Parts: sequence; structure tokens; C-alpha cells
Amino acid sequence: DVCRVRADGGSTSFGGAGGGGDAALLHVGCGDARIRLAAADESIVFEVDLGGGKIAAAKPSLEDVAHLSSGGRNIVELPLRLPNGKDKGFVRFTAHLEPIGGYDWGAPLTNLDHVNNYSGASIGGASGGGAGGESGWAACNGPLPPSAAYDVALGAGLRALGFHRRRLALHGPWAWLLRELGELQGVSPNHTSLRYVRHVLAVATPTADCLAAVLDHLAPCLRESMDGRLSATEADQLTGIRAAVEQLVGVCFQNYKNLSEEEPRGIAKEVPPHVPAPALGIALELSRILQRDPLAPESVRVLQGHLQTAARACYRRHHSVFLGDRHKDNGGGGHGGRNNDDGNGSMNSSGDSSGDKGHARLFAGLSQLCLGLCRELGTDHTIQDAGVLPVGIRLPQLAAGVYCSEASACVHKMLSANAPPAPPGAEALDLVDALCELQEAAVAADVSSTDLGDHHSHHRGGGNGGGGGGGG
Repeated sequence: DVCRVRADGGSTSFGGAGGGGDAALLHVGCGDARIRLAAADESIVFEVDLGGGKIAAAKPSLEDVAHLSSGGRNIVELPLRLPNGKDKGFVRFTAHLEPIGGYDWGAPLTNLDHVNNYSGASIGGASGGGAGGESGWAACNGPLPPSAAYDVALGAGLRALGFHRRRLALHGPWAWLLRELGELQGVSPNHTSLRYVRHVLAVATPTADCLAAVLDHLAPCLRESMDGRLSATEADQLTGIRAAVEQLVGVCFQNYKNLSEEEPRGIAKEVPPHVPAPALGIALELSRILQRDPLAPESVRVLQGHLQTAARACYRRHHSVFLGDRHKDNGGGGHGGRNNDDGNGSMNSSGDSSGDKGHARLFAGLSQLCLGLCRELGTDHTIQDAGVLPVGIRLPQLAAGVYCSEASACVHKMLSANAPPAPPGAEALDLVDALCELQEAAVAADVSSTDLGDHHSHHRGGGNGGGGGGGG
């Protein structure tokens, strides 16, 4: 499957060759293209080769592309048609039109698919802003509208300043120039703020500097939106930006323990020494201003859902470390035999040396899992005590509820398939102690751990009972 993208200077047929525009040939799922449009070009033609001499095409005018891409995400979707006018799927792309002596189309093309009657193309543009804010701007070399001129200057300034994910600030002569340009040309402050936020979101990370940049520029626009003072174009941009910011804030909440200003991506593999990270408080403030009523039950449930998702991910990490493959390998005992594993996670308790060592490793892994969750609850208490969370959000309670539920199910399943020997060994007794510590930590977080207590009491009683029976 091949898609040909070319500029057209007014030809009335798909196969025509009017105008002096550029062209590019792109293959399925790969290839980059940057199409330079001359002043005489009036449209862009997308042609998808269906095989057998059949060509499906879309031919939007530049004015239509500028108008359709003026929303927050710049996504344009157009029907593909055969020469006889019959629909044959659609083409979807992200448009960035940069007015530099006419139009300049920057578009890496990816994920081009054609299956049966479906064709799709995703064209993601470079981060140097677009000019879609003025729908009536035709392709000509005349004066640029003020907002389009500002967008060009902003893109140039960011490139000159080496803009990237950890270098977001506008400063020095460029900051002065953009401020003066906006004021002299009467560009709306909302427009300038939204365009900058879009650049930031293109390289966003869950770090304090990124979130603070978004917060500083987005908060005034949200206030203007509530008062109904945004233009239609600005309101469309804000809708797309709001969704992207909500997604970024969700990433922060789902990694609340591992946020780190030292990591390039803003998320550390291990919990940093100092929690909570500064980014968490800014993310909470962003979440607050994005909600019409931050204290509404639905808003609280959304935040709780993110925190519970983080707790489940935390549990899975500990489970993977302590129970992933550790209890199945030979461990550090130096023996060469394999465990008598029945393929379902249970081990033969026939009393041989290999089975006993397998049980010991399993119980030790369960103990380490429970103790690790206790440490995680300690971190949750530290974050709660920092006072950054909204009133009514009890992080230790939410996390302990997830930890205890998951650990209880895991311990019950493991011990049901691998009953402790009679009499129980040291590792089985250590597991009982670890369960007690987790239960105490859960109670300290005001969480009912009845299920966990029932499981640990049942297995502790069963172990002792077995020992008593063996001893007469």
C-alpha cells in the first residue's frame, strides 16, 4: 500500500498535474514527508493505490485544511473517493501549516493502513505551531493575520531557545519580542497562552517545571472560558488542550510515589528519597481548576480511581520481584535439583528435600511481599502527612485497601495450593509474622482487614494443628 501526497495548483481532476507544488511517496507505516507549497498551490491531494490500477483520492483545499485543523489536536479526516465518485474509506491526518512565504507543510506520515474498504493515514506534524486559527486565510503571499504572525514568531523563538521537555521557558529577547508583537498586533492573550501550552504538551513530562508552565498559562484561559469570553477558535483549542492536560495529570496521580525531577521522563523506577515530589501538588492544583466542582463526588471518585490504580501497580511490582520466578528457581541453596512444581504454582509436599526447599522459598517470598507492602504504606502515610492531598482523600486507606485485598487473595491461593508442612518451619512462622505486620499497618490506616485476618488465623491454626497432631 502506497500513498502519494502532493500539492496541486487548481487542477480539476485527481490525475492532473496543475501547480508547481512538491510531492512525496509514502509506504505503509514508514516514511517522513515535508511538502513545501508554492504560492500557486491551492490544494493537497492524497492518493492511495488500491492495486489493479485503482486509485482512491482526497483533495482538500488549503483553506479547508487550515479551517479543519484549527482545533486543539489538529486532526483532519476526509473521505477517499474513486474517480467515479464512490466512497472508498477515508484519510486521517494531523495538519501543521506554517506560513513561511506561503504555506509550508511539515508532516511525518505513519500508520497508513488499507484493509477492505478502510484506508487511514496518521500524519503527525512537527511541534513548531500551526496557522489554523484563521479559517479565511487563503494561500497567498499577502500579509499574515496577527495571530498567524504570532504563531510563526513563537515557533521560531522556541526553536532558537532550544525548546525541549526540560527547557520550556520563554526568556530574554525572544520573550520581549513575542510580548511586544502580541500587544502591538492585538493578539488575544488567550491565543498566545493556548499556543504556548500546546507546544509544552507536545513534549510534556510529569515534572514540576512542565506542570507549572501549563498551570500558569492555562488558568487565565479557564477563567475566561467560564465567563464566556473565549472566541470560538480559542474554545475549540481549549477543549483539546483540556483533554491532554487531564491525561497528563492522570499520569502524575498514577505514579504519585515515583515522580522525580531528576529523571528525564519525570518518573523514577524506585521511590525517591524525598516524597511527595513537587509535581504532585501542582498536578492537584491543575486537577482542581479543570473541574467545575473539585469537591463533587464524581471528581473525588476520579482522583481515588487514579490512586487505586497506582496502588495496584505498586502491588504488581512487589509481586513480580518477590514471587515472579524467585520461588521456582534454585535460589541460593546451592542444590542442583528442581522443585516438584505441578504446573499450577503448587509444589509436592511429599517431604523430600527439594519440596521442603521449594516451600521455604515460597513462604519467604510471601513474607517479603507483605513486608514490602508495609513499607509502601509507610510512604503513603508520609505523603498524606505532607498535606498536599485534598480534604477527604485518605491515601493510606485507599492504598491499604488495595494492598490487603490483593495480598489476601495471593496468600490464600498460595497456601491453599502449598499447605505448610507439619510442624511448620521457620519460614512459615515468619510468614505469619509478616501477615500480622501487614494487618497492623492496615488497621493503622483505618482499613478493615477482616479477610486478611481470617486467612492468616486459619493457616496459622492449621499449621499448629498439624504440628500438634504430629507430636501426639
